[in-house]
Amino acid sequence: MDDKKHNTYYIPEASRDNLLGSRLSLARREKKIRQGQFVRQLEAYGISLSPSSYSCWETGARVPNAYQLLALCRALDIEDISGYFLEGAARGMGPESLNDEGRALVEQYIRLLKKSGDYDRDPGEAPDEAPDNIVEFDLYLQAASAGTGQFLDSDVHDRIALPRSVVPAGTQFALRIAGDSMEPAYYSDQLAFVKRTVTLRPGDVGIFLLDGESYIKRYEEEMPGEEEMDDYLYSSGNVQKKPVLVSFNPKYDPIRVTQHNNFAVVGKVLNRTGFDYKG
Repeated sequence: MDDKKHNTYYIPEASRDNLLGSRLSLARREKKIRQGQFVRQLEAYGISLSPSSYSCWETGARVPNAYQLLALCRALDIEDISGYFLEGAARGMGPESLNDEGRALVEQYIRLLKKSGDYDRDPGEAPDEAPDNIVEFDLYLQAASAGTGQFLDSDVHDRIALPRSVVPAGTQFALRIAGDSMEPAYYSDQLAFVKRTVTLRPGDVGIFLLDGESYIKRYEEEMPGEEEMDDYLYSSGNVQKKPVLVSFNPKYDPIRVTQHNNFAVVGKVLNRTGFDYKG
């Protein structure tokens, strides 16, 4: 027996049909609240995000977490949360539940509404982001230090979505920055967009693990001193250069990595300046 056919709520179908986002959008529009206005109202509940980020919730490009969803329901006066979202799924509220004739009638009604001019989007309301213009990736909740080091012992992350136009090509994950050593290019609490790699070229900005702590620094190399030359000689007779982690802020000294350090390159930072993100 196919249990899916006997279930009124099935996650893959709910996600495909954007059940959550479409019902949020319906509730907001029924209260005649513009997206920009609603985003400002959400600040009273501790939710700080841009209109375009909120738009991602309505289009289904990303979803709010459980606490954010409760706040959204409170702000929209949705008391019967299960009834509002799950009964809508059971009834098949979207146009996808209609046959061809029914969908044609929906499109005809939309054209009539547009022609009247009474239901046009307010110029101050941010347009919905099309899913094709959205890129999703992991935001790790443990920050990378732009200072004296941040202990990195967790892979806990959140899934976020941003307009493709602001995310560098090749981004695989993002980290928040902590500290001021990479100012004026990267400020504390901004995002670094990262591509995983274990090697960098001198001049690249990267994310590093050094003795259990994480850093965002510019990668450079230097020749070892005479007293440590033996530690850096290859069997071929060539000399391995020493990694040096350099801060942009001149008040921080370079960090010189030795053979005795536990050191690894995590990835290359792709954005030349930090990205402000309040989600």
